Amino acid sequence: MKVRKDECFREDGAPLLTVGIPAMEAAAISWLPIAGLARQTGVPVPWEIVICQEDDSVSSALIEQYRTRLVGAGCVRVVRVMLSEWVHLSRKWALIRDNAVESSEVFLLQGVDDYPHTTRLRSSWNALQDGSVDWFHWDDMLFYDCNFDSWSIFRGAQKPPLTTPKMGWTYHPCNPNMATRTKFLQYLPDEDVRRGVDGWFFYSIQRGLERRPVIASGISDEQLTGFGTTGFNSLSISRIKQGSRPVPPFFPYDGSLGEILGAEDASRLKELGNESRQRALDLLVAEVNRYDAKIRRVREMVQSNVLLRKLIGPARRLVRWLAS
Repeated sequence: MKVRKDECFREDGAPLLTVGIPAMEAAAISWLPIAGLARQTGVPVPWEIVICQEDDSVSSALIEQYRTRLVGAGCVRVVRVMLSEWVHLSRKWALIRDNAVESSEVFLLQGVDDYPHTTRLRSSWNALQDGSVDWFHWDDMLFYDCNFDSWSIFRGAQKPPLTTPKMGWTYHPCNPNMATRTKFLQYLPDEDVRRGVDGWFFYSIQRGLERRPVIASGISDEQLTGFGTTGFNSLSISRIKQGSRPVPPFFPYDGSLGEILGAEDASRLKELGNESRQRALDLLVAEVNRYDAKIRRVREMVQSNVLLRKLIGPARRLVRWLAS
C-alpha cells in the first residue's frame, strides 16, 4: 500500500524532532510549509520531515528546491510515504508515526497549507524536551483566506465552551500549531476518523496516559510571523464563512502577506486565490442544490399525503395568529 522514500541530507546527527505533514491534492500550495520550515531559526537539535500522501503533493523536486535552506535550518532527513489509495487523515497520522525515526523525542503537527512561524520548531522543542509538559500549542494564530484576500486571528483563550464535553473536558483542548512527545503517538489507534481529527489526536493521547495531559501554551509576537490558510486545501462551508465573517474565537485582523512572505511568494499565494474561489463557488452551488433537493422531497411527501395537505391551511392560519 505504501512506498517509503527517504532522503538523508546529513549523517552527523540522529533527528530528535519530527515534523509530520499529511498531504493530498495540495501540489499548488505545498511549497508554503516547506518554505516556512526552511526559514526556521535556532533549532537546537537535528530534525526531520515525514510526509504522507496519496499523490505527489510534496514532490522530490520541491524538496530539492529547498534542500540548501532546509539543511541550513537543521533538517537532516526527509521521508515521503507514498500511498496507493486514499486513507482518512487519522490513518495518515498513524503512518507518519510509524515512519518517524526511533530517536525522535518531539513531534509537530504541520498543515500542508500552513506557513509555520520562524521559531515554531525551537519553541516546541524547548517546551517539550524536558518531559514536564505533554502537549504544546499556541494561543493565537493568523489565518489568511485565499477566497476573500482577508485576514483573521484565532484567539484560543476566547474559545466558547464545548457544546458536548468529551472525556470530562469543558473546553476545546486543541489550539493551533500543536506539538507533543513523540512517544505518545503509540496511543493513536488505527481507525478511520471523519471529523474532529485534531481532537481525536489529543484525546487518544489522553486515553493512553489515563490522565489529563499537561498543556503549555505559547504567547508571543513570534506567532505573527506565520499563518494558516483558509479556503484552499481543506475547503468547507465553515471555512468560507470564517473568511467572510469571522466569529469568535476568530476575529478580524489587518495583515500583510508581503510583510510575512516577501513580495514574490505573496504574489504566488494570491494567484492561488482564483483557483480557490472557483472551488468555493462550486462548493456553494453544490450546497444550494442539496437544499433544493431536500425541499423537493418535502413537497413531494406533502403532495402525496392527503392528511398533510389538509393540515397545511390550518397550520398557516395558526402561525399567522400566533405571530400577530
